[in-house]
Amino acid sequence: MTSTTFFFVFIPILAVILLAVNLIFAPHNPAERCRNTLKWEKLSNSGDPLKFLVPSYNRKVISGWTNYSDDFFCISMNYKRNKVTSQKMIEREMGYRGSKSVKDFNIPTSQIINPLTVKEQRVDGSWCINHALAKHKKLMHLRCTLMGFERNYQVRIPSNLIKTSRNNYSVLSSLSKLELTINPCAKKNINLQWISGFIDAEGCFMIQVYTQAGKTGWGVTPSFSIHLHIKDIDILYGLQNFFGVGIVYLNKNGKSAIYMVRKLKDITNVIIPHFDSYPLISQKRADYLLFRQAIYLLLDGQAQSSIGGIHEILSIKASMNNGLSDKLKINFPTVLPLPRPVVSGQDIPDPSWLAGFVCGEASFYVKLAKNKRYSTGFNVTLVFSMSQHIRDEALLTKLIDYLGCGRIERASTRSGEVNFTVSKFSDIKEKVIPFFHSYPLRGIKHRDYLDFVKAAKIVEVKGHLTVEGLNQIRAIKAGMNTGRV
Repeated sequence: MTSTTFFFVFIPILAVILLAVNLIFAPHNPAERCRNTLKWEKLSNSGDPLKFLVPSYNRKVISGWTNYSDDFFCISMNYKRNKVTSQKMIEREMGYRGSKSVKDFNIPTSQIINPLTVKEQRVDGSWCINHALAKHKKLMHLRCTLMGFERNYQVRIPSNLIKTSRNNYSVLSSLSKLELTINPCAKKNINLQWISGFIDAEGCFMIQVYTQAGKTGWGVTPSFSIHLHIKDIDILYGLQNFFGVGIVYLNKNGKSAIYMVRKLKDITNVIIPHFDSYPLISQKRADYLLFRQAIYLLLDGQAQSSIGGIHEILSIKASMNNGLSDKLKINFPTVLPLPRPVVSGQDIPDPSWLAGFVCGEASFYVKLAKNKRYSTGFNVTLVFSMSQHIRDEALLTKLIDYLGCGRIERASTRSGEVNFTVSKFSDIKEKVIPFFHSYPLRGIKHRDYLDFVKAAKIVEVKGHLTVEGLNQIRAIKAGMNTGRV
């Protein structure tokens, strides 16, 4: 037998033998094929689709992620979140397996908080016994096996094309703390007037005009935004979830966060309809009406295509917020401000509006003043107050009738501002505290309110007249407002 004959006869026979051995002994579970090791057999519900949000591949490498890691590294908050978080879903909502999901926006990647660039991948999972949790009476837990990339699959036909009697899939390992806290504005449990009240306090409608290459040399971008301290970032996430549009990102200083909506279609289809249905009632409503007028011009398509259109936009912008910048005034010296809409006679529409407004503008604080008339040497006063520009003095005055207490004062430290203040203890006890018990606040302000109530209970029983009670109030005061960690 020649070497050539041997090659063409023996090699195919050897290949067939090796193939047979592989079919008999090699693992056929994709979960086993995608790993170097596997500590268990094929799981009971392998193949069921789960939506498992995983950081992009580069982040996985940096974080030391392996396909059978037991922890999920949360990029946004820089801490580990145990196992899989998933939600009830229909498989077709996932898109193609192994697809990458990311939002398109102009914020620097280093500042993005939410949404994240994620990898949608398959997971095999089953309930199993975890003896380590026996002492907590939680023997059962969900074990999940990351399937790896799409290229590792034996069958490349999307499983939603395979007939099955099940349409919905739900897998829940443990609802993460993040999911519980970032949704204070869930549609199911929030009064829509609260949204408008909070925006009356903290919202901002802007039209940005800037130089760019093009026919006119100028570009126009509208934006709706809310800028809060980092401690209240949960509220921003809640608003993002409520509206379903926009992004949340950190400010450069890392101490504050911003929720922003800039896409014209999102502003047109989501933001404007809300504030048309649930109007603002402070002088911010005038800014909103001008903003809406500019949006209509942008939708018409002529605003940025000619210098005349830019002039119209600038006339609107000149009457909003702080007007035109020095640069715009130099480049467009003939632009005249559009008459600003008059906002007056607006009644408080709903108690939830006031709760939202207070979340943004009001403060609860404890005032300690030296006074020899008291055995402790100090007088304790509980104060509920809020400040506004003098142009909204009429709105603050309406709070006196609405709450049945309070007074209006000119701000002693800042000109052009007025304060609504309640400091009479009987009013605090009988009117202010019961109101916000019925219409709860949200975010950090709610925690300040709860501490405020604790101090009020001490004062109610005359505990503030003792050294022990005064020290308790001091400790409460130290942890409120700017003292809150």
